[in-house]
Amino acid sequence: MYNSRYPLSMKNIIHLLLFTLLFVQQGLSQATLTIGSNSGLAGSAISVNITATGISDMQGFQFTVDYNTARLSYTGCSAWSGGTNASAVQITHIPMQGKITFVYNDAIINIGSGLFFTMTFSALGSGVAAISWGDVPTSRELSTSAPAIIPCNYANGQITVTSATVPANLNLANIIFQNGQSQCYNALQVITVGGTEPSFLVQNGSSVTIIAGQKVRLLAGVTVYSGGYFHGSISSGQYCTPVKSFEETASPHSVPLTNASAAAVSQEVLFTIYPNPTTGKFTCEIHSGSTEPVVKLRVYGLLGNLVLEQDVVHSRMTELSLDDKPAGLYIITARIGDQAGSARIIKQ
Repeated sequence: MYNSRYPLSMKNIIHLLLFTLLFVQQGLSQATLTIGSNSGLAGSAISVNITATGISDMQGFQFTVDYNTARLSYTGCSAWSGGTNASAVQITHIPMQGKITFVYNDAIINIGSGLFFTMTFSALGSGVAAISWGDVPTSRELSTSAPAIIPCNYANGQITVTSATVPANLNLANIIFQNGQSQCYNALQVITVGGTEPSFLVQNGSSVTIIAGQKVRLLAGVTVYSGGYFHGSISSGQYCTPVKSFEETASPHSVPLTNASAAAVSQEVLFTIYPNPTTGKFTCEIHSGSTEPVVKLRVYGLLGNLVLEQDVVHSRMTELSLDDKPAGLYIITARIGDQAGSARIIKQ
């Protein structure tokens, strides 16, 4: 029987409402950016693909990618797709923080579903290394040519590094170990640590083990802070075992370099500084017996920023000044020949 409360046109109205709801849902559908996962051996190059879905009329993007610096070293990006002008992508790498920022505003990009670009890393140490989207220092944002913001879901990835094959040689630089991180590195012949200043920092609560078949070379920029653990040894056939040969567990001080065996590593103090604390001026006295005429002195703030540098020629004693620097704790490094060391000084 016909019911006057529900006129026949109500069916058409319901159909219209369902159609409208479906249209709105489609209009609010989000794009996706996914960092893939991969695996490989320590010492090798490993790539991960960043894939996309639902990218239409995208003219601009910006985001940050974070990665594990203890296990990975970023080497570059390639295979930009969807109409991306690769030369217009501004990429900034911050190796000491494990961050890569991307900024783009150029040709239109369209990716219904598929590859966006590829990132390549050099695998350093074994374990699972997370690769994730970040917002510091560059926040995530995708935009159309209108312009309008493109809503997007982001999925993280990872690289699993195994050490089934121990590399012949290994270079470790631009790495900072934070509280709670523990890592072991192997090489059949030589492991070279550092090389720039600062380059290899072991902070409070972190642990690093270095095992080489022939030699461990410690270059400038290696710093172990109070509460950090650094252990290097020459292997007798086993790798990543807790056999000790030398340790640095105190606040930064002298570390001899390029010794052919662990037995040759000593705790000789390379230099002393006084007065410490200081109100500004202080003296650096070198105790090395090296015949190298040049002593390279560098002073860093706690964030690793270089605040003072001076090369001293044919002298074992020189005066430095922090008169124009703010009060606080500073790290002093000295390099002479194949030796380097570091120490703390407090400016009052």
